[in-house]
Amino acid sequence: SDRVIRCRAEVPTAAEEGPQAVIGRMVRLVQTLPEWDQAEGLAVAATGRVHGGRVSALNLATMPGWTDIGLQEELRRQTGRPVTLLNDADAAALGEARLGAGQGLRAMMFVTVSTGVGAGVVLDGRLLQSPSGIHADFGYLHAGNGETIEALSSGRALEQWTRQRGGDGGAAQLIRWAARDSEAAARLDQAVSALVTGFGDVRVMMGVEDVVIGGGVGLNPEFFERLQGCAQAQPELYRVRLRAAVLGSDAGLYGAALATLATWTAYMVVFWIAACREHQIPSRPLSGLMLLLLAAATLAARLGLPVRSGFGQALIDCGWLALFGLVALRLYFSANDRADIVGRVMAFVP
Repeated sequence: SDRVIRCRAEVPTAAEEGPQAVIGRMVRLVQTLPEWDQAEGLAVAATGRVHGGRVSALNLATMPGWTDIGLQEELRRQTGRPVTLLNDADAAALGEARLGAGQGLRAMMFVTVSTGVGAGVVLDGRLLQSPSGIHADFGYLHAGNGETIEALSSGRALEQWTRQRGGDGGAAQLIRWAARDSEAAARLDQAVSALVTGFGDVRVMMGVEDVVIGGGVGLNPEFFERLQGCAQAQPELYRVRLRAAVLGSDAGLYGAALATLATWTAYMVVFWIAACREHQIPSRPLSGLMLLLLAAATLAARLGLPVRSGFGQALIDCGWLALFGLVALRLYFSANDRADIVGRVMAFVP
């Protein structure tokens, strides 16, 4: 609830060993965390297409064997914990929107320019998702001449260009060369132009005027400066405002955790509504108003929205007490006992 990462552990993915080996490493990793015994669930941000709890790699060269893998169910089975699963770029977008550079924006797109190019879109506080699991795949937009944005602008593409000319420093070396070499500058401008053209297309299609840039390449100072200049030079209809991401590589961790909280809150609110309807609590005006306020304050807090007053925080605390009280009623008392207890309580409420 304090939105602080309390402990951290990392191991190499070693994707070449296949899905089951990777999943096994994930399970062993989380089980080594100091607070694992108190963990209520798992939040997972995975690369590739994520749909219905299953993961399919978009690039099998980097994630061999990852075709329609039931990652969510497998992790649930091996850990005994509920699992929330979403795409890594979506998770990072949610993290930046709620806790990072996108705070206060009604519409934003997060774009990571790293080894590949990924994106996530948040509209009115909600992550854009599609029934098919294919959405906001910004890197796969066409950039002309049969190329995609990722093929022109990713760190992998820039590194390949650099190696073909004798370099071994990856995208960062190309960016340094661009300061004194016209050919390198032209190649870098091509990458920047492809990205900015894509930003403009998204603005025209969806009205997204703010783009948060992340990733090792995207946050390179010289690269980001070129992006800014190119974006500002666009016609007004296609012009977007760029912001640098502030959560770094932790954006996906925060976003996945927020998505988990939202899922649990939805379950609790549904339970709350059902319990209230059974006991006709909303039939009394003040009770109904209190329930609405408690539900709104609780949901806002669990989704990471700001609650600015002590009164708001008090509402949140009361909301969760009420939820747990209703859970206790359901679990430990018979229907007749529940009705008697609620009746006694409601006798004191207008």
